Amino acid sequence: MRVRARPGVDVTVLEDGRLELTCPGSGSRFLCSAINTAMWIALLQQGGRPDAAAALLAKHWDLNPEYMESDFSLWIEELRDAGLLQVIA
Repeated sequence: MRVRARPGVDVTVLEDGRLELTCPGSGSRFLCSAINTAMWIALLQQGGRPDAAAALLAKHWDLNPEYMESDFSLWIEELRDAGLLQVIA
């Protein structure tokens, strides 16, 4: 599976390190923590593949990969429910 921001969604990393995703059409706005910002950057680095992004961060942060995959899964569902993220493959 691969994911990406829906077309029209604006993605910004704020000065304080938080990620902001906004959809001007629907008015949806999602403000993420610095950890979620790192997750987003890992997703981009891994071609939108949550499994690879989770493995990368789990190794970097010395965490159990299964826990990191679970965190990614929950976060991705939140973004999809908000209409900000889509599955592309």
